[in-house]
Amino acid sequence: MDPIELVEGALTKEDIWKQIESINEDAVLVCSSDKPENVKKAQEAGMEKVSEMLEQTTAYIAKNAEKSGANRIILAGGETSGAVTRILGYDSYLVGESIAPGVPVMVPLKNKDLRLVLISGNFGQEDFFLRAVDITKDDTNV
Repeated sequence: MDPIELVEGALTKEDIWKQIESINEDAVLVCSSDKPENVKKAQEAGMEKVSEMLEQTTAYIAKNAEKSGANRIILAGGETSGAVTRILGYDSYLVGESIAPGVPVMVPLKNKDLRLVLISGNFGQEDFFLRAVDITKDDTNV
C-alpha cells in the first residue's frame, strides 16, 4: 500500500482489495513499509492522516478477507491491530500457540475457523511472518 497514493486518492482500499482477490495464492502479504526517504515523504503528508488512512484500509481488507472466507489474518502494528479488531467485532478469543513470546495465535469464540495473529512493537524473530503463516495453517494450534 502506497500511503501517498492512498492519501491523494490515486489508490483506494477497494483497488487494493481487487488486487488481493486477483491473486491465486495460499497467502498474500500486504504492507505499507518502504525505503526511509519514501516513509519521510509520506509523513510529510501528515502523520495522523497517513496513519489513519493505513489503519482504515487495513481494517477494510481484513473485514473483506474474513467475509471472503479467509481462515487467517496476520497483522503488524499496534494501532492497526486495534482498528482491525474493532471492525471484526470479536470480543473474546481462545489463546493458542505462541509464535513469539507475547504473540499467540488467537481464535475468536464467534468464528472458530479464523486464526488471528496481532503483533506490535519489536516482537518476533526475523522469520516471524513465515512462522505465523505456517503455524496458522494448522487447526490444532489452539
